[in-house]
Amino acid sequence: MLATDFTPNRLEAAKTTAVSFIDKLPLQTKIGIISFSGASYIKIRPSNDIIQVKQAINSIDTALIAGTGIGEAIITSTNLLTSEGKESSLILITDGQNNIGASIKEGVEYAKSNNIVINAIGIGTKEGGTFENYNESIISKVNFDDLEHIAKETNGKAFLASDIEDMNNAYLEIASLKEGNKNLDLAQYSLLSGLLFLLIEWLLLSSKYRTIP
Repeated sequence: MLATDFTPNRLEAAKTTAVSFIDKLPLQTKIGIISFSGASYIKIRPSNDIIQVKQAINSIDTALIAGTGIGEAIITSTNLLTSEGKESSLILITDGQNNIGASIKEGVEYAKSNNIVINAIGIGTKEGGTFENYNESIISKVNFDDLEHIAKETNGKAFLASDIEDMNNAYLEIASLKEGNKNLDLAQYSLLSGLLFLLIEWLLLSSKYRTIP
């Protein structure tokens, strides 16, 4: 998420557009925020306190845990949302490929078994973006095939965002999507913000169904 094909980088672009999206939602909207890299962290449980939600988004930073655990993050967020006792939807934002923890298949099947709809936004240009890691230039590309699979299997939709305008348009389209004959209930949304930062150390969760507070 530190790749510079967005200004100043993908992470800051994702945070800025997420805050802008939240400003357009009804005041009663409940939003939860989860950040993830090699592990998943609940930044805030579903809440309609918009100030705290924005603070949670702005506090997201690159994690000191290498890898991208998309499957793990889906399981963690599903646990969080099902604890609310309602069918819910997720917005998954990531630029990485699942390479640690539970597989995407496991995450998708777990979400489906709990009636969770996942709309996915892949952030990054087709050419990929670069970032520096220990004086080494690394190219980061979006694995959009996985995101399309996640969205399709959970009755959601996938978007490839190559710039800020694409990000904003993806949010607007998600807000207007319909599930069957009903408008999706934005009051039940949770945002997953994916963080990819390649470092030496990594952490594998001891249980795939564990939720980190």
